[in-house]
Amino acid sequence: MKFLFIMDPFEKLMNMKTDSTIEMMGECIKRKIGVYCCDAGDLFLKKGITHSLAAKVSMKNKKPSSSKPTDLSLDDFNLVLMRKEPPYDVNFHHVTMLLERTKTKVINSPFGLRNSNEKLMAFNFPSIIPETIVTKNEEHIKSFIKKHRKAVIKPVNMYDGIDVFLLTQKDPELYRKINTVINQGQDYGIVQEFIDSVYESDRRILVLDGKPLGVIKRIPKKGDFRANMAIGGTPTKTKITKNDLNIIKTAHPYLKKQGLDFVGFDIVEGKLLEINVTCPTGLVQLKVLYGKNVTKDVIDFYIKKSKS
Repeated sequence: MKFLFIMDPFEKLMNMKTDSTIEMMGECIKRKIGVYCCDAGDLFLKKGITHSLAAKVSMKNKKPSSSKPTDLSLDDFNLVLMRKEPPYDVNFHHVTMLLERTKTKVINSPFGLRNSNEKLMAFNFPSIIPETIVTKNEEHIKSFIKKHRKAVIKPVNMYDGIDVFLLTQKDPELYRKINTVINQGQDYGIVQEFIDSVYESDRRILVLDGKPLGVIKRIPKKGDFRANMAIGGTPTKTKITKNDLNIIKTAHPYLKKQGLDFVGFDIVEGKLLEINVTCPTGLVQLKVLYGKNVTKDVIDFYIKKSKS
């Protein structure tokens, strides 16, 4: 059995010790599954079938290394795991199209990744999200801030808290923050009402095929409101609530239809902010916090999918 991971190069990962893709690779290698990796830019089309310049991965002391890449058809793998981080740009879009030119199952589904922007997807569930607008218009944003007093602006296509800003009417850097995102009206930005309890209520829930694997409470570092673990948010224990389960239940039919099997829900004060579908993370943190290796459940599911 052979699995191909499409991912960022090892040297570009923020922290290999806590990286969920590396954790998955290690679990696969323990099970004698052949693990290969390539960057999205290593994919190419030949005679109507997508190929990759893929390298065999080995693991020593939980640190991965890779062999010299070789030309391998995606049809030669039992499963392809799309774990490329955003931004979702034209190249990412084209990669999802290439990933449909193979008979091998791809997780998450290329169609679903192409059709389900992580930030905009939440609009499919308007009753469970904070008040939010999507706009290129600076005046729309200022009116929204005036109404809510505080707001958060973020790009449509980025990740890990990059270019996410807290906005207030009297902020001397208001113009800079807004236009870092909307680029003088060239790009769309997402603007949400600011939830004051974000400092105590930010939660990441990893979900596999509609079932929660575990929940992480994320505490922002001092002086910041962003709780992303990649920029210093501290993971802590908490419990899944009835409201969490209702949010997951509400979103699951859509995710199932899109072929988005392994996802991460970001919830604050009972409101859904976004659903991470490109490269959900948190497997290592769940193991450290709760002493349970949920990565085994993920790989069990992947093996089953590869045979279906």
